[in-house]
Amino acid sequence: MNQLLAAPAQFEVTALARTESINKQIYKDLAARDALVKPANLQDVGAVATMLSGADVIISLYLPYTVIDVGLWYQVNIPLVPSGRLDDLIVLDDSVIFGGGNTKTGLIDIDDIGRYVARIISDPRTLNKMVAAFGQVTTQNEIHSIVEEVTGETIPRKYRSRKDLEETISATVEKLAQNPIDEALIMQKFILGYACSRGIRDDNNLDTAKYLRYLDAKELSPDVECTSFQDYIRQLVEGKRDAAVTQSALCIQSTLE
Repeated sequence: MNQLLAAPAQFEVTALARTESINKQIYKDLAARDALVKPANLQDVGAVATMLSGADVIISLYLPYTVIDVGLWYQVNIPLVPSGRLDDLIVLDDSVIFGGGNTKTGLIDIDDIGRYVARIISDPRTLNKMVAAFGQVTTQNEIHSIVEEVTGETIPRKYRSRKDLEETISATVEKLAQNPIDEALIMQKFILGYACSRGIRDDNNLDTAKYLRYLDAKELSPDVECTSFQDYIRQLVEGKRDAAVTQSALCIQSTLE
């Protein structure tokens, strides 16, 4: 968002805000920076559909488009350490390792997303294309090792097998069939599916993206410097960064354990 707002001659930014949140300072700040802020009642499906109708018909009208998929955020891929020094800095403890922990997955610092987006949508090579934007490709085992190296602490490994994960997903799907509007079950299915996709099936990596004909943002813009996961963790430990994303992440913690 910051990168888009910094170039008003190139981009027109519209932000949708829940009706009850429209007067929050964050939206006032966006409006002051020339973003168009619109109230949206997320409980009114028809109204939201109308607001998003332009996006729905982009392809059918042959309008230019670009699809951008970014890596999982660094901020939600951090295991806690025994001393507790990271407890107040992160929203989600990502200590559970899926499978053997060696599945490659694409990550990105949330602060780097805007840099890529601004480049991608103004690059004619991305017209009617899909682009994958990763800051770093790594594994859960490597993530744990990086956090250990930076903090000097040893993190006990907690593994969850593919069999256990898939059985839990199947059980959740069965429960949802009986109660399809249960929000807790819907969230659980979503989170467990995400865990299986990135930790077991090897979906979230550059090879898979290229197989699906995604362009690589790093190849398109090699001069864009992304923060490495190690540097991000170092900044986190030094108190220069935090891992705050949204408090809603707290509700998924028990789902993964």
